[in-house]
Amino acid sequence: MNACHLPAAPCVTARIDKLCDRFETAWKTGRRPSVAAYLRRVGEEDRTALLRELVLLDVEYRGRRGEHLGKDRYRRSLPEYIGVLDELWLEHALPEAGQSPPGWKAVHDDPAPSTVCLAAEPSRRPVVAERRARAVCPDSVSEERVGSLRRTWPFSELPAAAVRELAAAAEEKTYSPDERLIRQGEACRRLVLLVRGTVEVQVEEHGHRHTIATVRTAALFGEMSLLSGAMSTASVVATSAVLSLEIPAAEVERIAAGHPLIRSALGGLVADRLGGQSVDALVGKEVGGYHVLRCVGRGGMAVVYEAEHSETRRRVALKMMSHRYIHDLELHSRFQREAEIGKKLRHRNICRVRGTFTALGTNFMVLDFCEGMTLDERIRRGRLPEDEVRRILGQLAAALEYAHRKGVCHRDLKPSNVMLDGSGRVKLMDFGLARIMDAPEFTCRGRLLGTPRYMPPEQLAGEPVDFRADLFAFGCVAYEMLTGRPLFPEASYLSIVERHAQWSLPAPQLIRRGLGRDLYEVLRDSLAKEPDRRVLDLERVSRQWMRKPDRKTSGCVSLASRV
Repeated sequence: MNACHLPAAPCVTARIDKLCDRFETAWKTGRRPSVAAYLRRVGEEDRTALLRELVLLDVEYRGRRGEHLGKDRYRRSLPEYIGVLDELWLEHALPEAGQSPPGWKAVHDDPAPSTVCLAAEPSRRPVVAERRARAVCPDSVSEERVGSLRRTWPFSELPAAAVRELAAAAEEKTYSPDERLIRQGEACRRLVLLVRGTVEVQVEEHGHRHTIATVRTAALFGEMSLLSGAMSTASVVATSAVLSLEIPAAEVERIAAGHPLIRSALGGLVADRLGGQSVDALVGKEVGGYHVLRCVGRGGMAVVYEAEHSETRRRVALKMMSHRYIHDLELHSRFQREAEIGKKLRHRNICRVRGTFTALGTNFMVLDFCEGMTLDERIRRGRLPEDEVRRILGQLAAALEYAHRKGVCHRDLKPSNVMLDGSGRVKLMDFGLARIMDAPEFTCRGRLLGTPRYMPPEQLAGEPVDFRADLFAFGCVAYEMLTGRPLFPEASYLSIVERHAQWSLPAPQLIRRGLGRDLYEVLRDSLAKEPDRRVLDLERVSRQWMRKPDRKTSGCVSLASRV
């Protein structure tokens, strides 16, 4: 898994909403805020969601002033997000350069931007949608109903206009004890908000009913079936008199067209319920022809399950793209690229991708299941004996050399992406950031993808990288195994950059007492600051250390020789 730690959905939506409010205020007060500058205020993982909102606002407020820049202008200024921009222009029918937006009718009785009115034709732009919300949701809409939504996550993190629209579209329903709000095995094409009363979440298996949770008020159900189109995996049964608010799927989709954060918030809710720490909604279920056994890991953009094929009983790992990012074209493309690269790489020391499929409204990758521990977990127990370091490095070098020979640069080599199975075999995993080295976008500048602690100086600077970046990471992993601590332990990006500027490879005895000469040479030949001086021969390392190490020829660098 790529160890990218992302904030929970409520924090993301609240921060984006706040920045959008500031962006809009800047336009209303006569300034011209920069989309690119605002994007730098959030982490990379949140920028696509923020970009979608900011560009729509920017297009609208420029349109009020008679400025219609067109898609190409945005593509030139934001080249990293061309795919997202193309989707926005297609989805919202945004104007090209010099065109007036369809359905807009500006009335310039007052030159101030705030007095420009819009025609009544429905619009998907968020500011327009907020005005529509006031028209669609008059004061007659029950404030109690609006309050019920505002008290329920993730609605509590949505803009007020979005919540009022959802409240206007909701229908009140009542249930008696033992009535089902949602029935297992049936599609639930609506969101169900529990306003008052108590319900049980029940799973029926082999004629027996099991209660997995008891829920009281301010809870949301049906989001998984609504987003994925799949059948409900459990029943929701009233255990007291229940009052609910229910929003049909068609209405959710209509309202979400004007408020994209609704999709992100619901995706975040699904992501939290799949791969959670306690009860996981997929465990024990069939998906894509596989029976899910347990959740084994959760990372920045995916959840990994242990599963077995329903017919052959072959054990596999299912890597499921998080529902939080199903609308993120960039991450969707990254997930697909990882699968495509993984299918091409067939090596005993690389975790093989067996196939892909789509289910539950997201993408799955089928990989070989490797039981054991990550190298990161092994290092936490203490530094490794030199013979074990050589054995692991030999196999890791073989995997990297093979990938490089196939034209693939991993770009995220680190201990948590290396698996050690019970037989001592090493498996290199997670090619989510990998690139084909002759691809046009391979040497793109300005993007910092990966884990800074294991990056060479040129990658930290946003410069073009090639296979020599993997050599540097290889050296960092070797150093960490030998010492039990990271080469660059600093937590922040800036601290790591500063450390790089001052760092040079210590003498062998300062790294580890009695360090083998061959191991020190690996560090020297892989950790050079200049890419051209990284001359480590991976094939030679793999040939030498894939064999059982010979302690007599390991060439220890003795302390006595350097006193």
